[in-house]
Amino acid sequence: MKKNNWSSYICGWIVFIMICISSIYTVLKTGNNVVIDSALLSLMVFWLLRCKERNILYADVFARASLSAITSIASYMVAIKILKIDISVYEYCTIIPLFVASAVAGVEFFDAISASYFNLESYSFPQQEPRIRLLAELCNTKDGKKNPTIKSFFATCVVSQCFKGIGIYARNFNLCNIITITPSFLTSAVGYFIGWKTYLIMLFGAVYSFIIYIVEDSASYTMHIQNPYIYSVIVGFSLAQGVVVVFEFFKNCKGRKKGTVSETNIIKRGILVLGIYIAVCCLIVSISKSSMFSMPFWLPILIIPFSITLSVSTMKSIAETGYWISVLDDLLPIIIMIIFSGIKLETIIILVSALTMFEMCGIYFVINKYVGKRFNVSSIEIKKVSLISVVLCTITGLLIIKTLINTNSLMTDDLPAPLANAFAAQLKIIYSGIVNNVFPDNINVIVIICAFLCGLLMTKINISPMIILAGVMLPFGTMILMGIGVVISILAKRKEYISKIMSGVALGESLVLSVNTIIGTYWS
Repeated sequence: MKKNNWSSYICGWIVFIMICISSIYTVLKTGNNVVIDSALLSLMVFWLLRCKERNILYADVFARASLSAITSIASYMVAIKILKIDISVYEYCTIIPLFVASAVAGVEFFDAISASYFNLESYSFPQQEPRIRLLAELCNTKDGKKNPTIKSFFATCVVSQCFKGIGIYARNFNLCNIITITPSFLTSAVGYFIGWKTYLIMLFGAVYSFIIYIVEDSASYTMHIQNPYIYSVIVGFSLAQGVVVVFEFFKNCKGRKKGTVSETNIIKRGILVLGIYIAVCCLIVSISKSSMFSMPFWLPILIIPFSITLSVSTMKSIAETGYWISVLDDLLPIIIMIIFSGIKLETIIILVSALTMFEMCGIYFVINKYVGKRFNVSSIEIKKVSLISVVLCTITGLLIIKTLINTNSLMTDDLPAPLANAFAAQLKIIYSGIVNNVFPDNINVIVIICAFLCGLLMTKINISPMIILAGVMLPFGTMILMGIGVVISILAKRKEYISKIMSGVALGESLVLSVNTIIGTYWS
């Protein structure tokens, strides 16, 4: 594939703005974080601009580099508004450089992590396989119409929409009090790409979760996940996996003898950028006159390494199972309050938002790097596209968020912002408890320590704690649907042909879900 050009950046930026506005509006309206597939929109924009199809991959990478991060922090920024705090122009001029620095540092550090620890070819990235196959066919316009991926994609769109119309699609079927199945082609397709070996390990986590569910008799699955014997295990396993990755990373950096000179330079640059990022955060805290940054200058020095430990475990989970398992936004506020009890809630939200930018932009860079490898695109090219994207799109995204926050419809029936309300309420409860020396009910220190030690032991015998966690956290009905996909992968004789069909199936349902949610939001 030839080098990308500025048409890719322009296309990716247009796609980013289109998806960003619709996704943020949908999040603030319904609480559902839905994103239309950027590859499809890239194709449409390229067709309108009459550009060459070979640049679709670059445009897709550009659009995705910071898209999920921006849509996620939208609720955090609205939570500040809910706390009756208006962000001034001066404060925005401070927040934007902080978030841009977080995004750039995330890309650089995760580039170093992937060069030192993650051998991308060893991981399946199951939820990326449909995207890769769709991009391959979109870039090959000659054979695209004859390909099973395209055919199954359109067929699934039609079938899913018909099922939705007659009330079968997105309808819950209760097998018993604790197992609810919502028909989903997408979930079964994910199971197909995960494979039976990973699914078998996930089942151990599902069995543990099932036993706790029966013993504790939780009223709902949401309450079940917040059970201390579940949530504390999630925290312990995540910390164990993160500590192992970070330890191995710095160990490899210290005594690195293998690898190319470029890999060694990437690692050194990643560490240097991380140090600069911590220094920049401390500097902003020190010189800022805003009450929003009223905290000790040394607080980022303690918080950022802890955040990185959790973030790399999330990266491991995505690479192995495709599912985003993260406790960053839940656990980080608690740790910050324990370290410095006098901190303001809006300051906590800014810190969590910045570190979310770091985590998501870094992880999505690794994902895009993996996709690029499948198309024989160098990691340097992917990194260049990603860095330009995270700078431009972070600034654009924050301006979009600011515009929506200042609208008169916010916090009314038009834009109730349910996620932001829930996050702000949760912060108030946690803050009140910490002030009175009361830990949240879902935190059990003894369980966390035991889970941490078990997680370390698992890594020693080459069992990933994050695969176990995927089984613990996913609803039982989801595990059953994934099992259908696993069975198909075992019985399939024409693997390549079936894989193309399953890719189209996954993307078709994903598009129908996104479009229906967004249209329903605007229509209402």
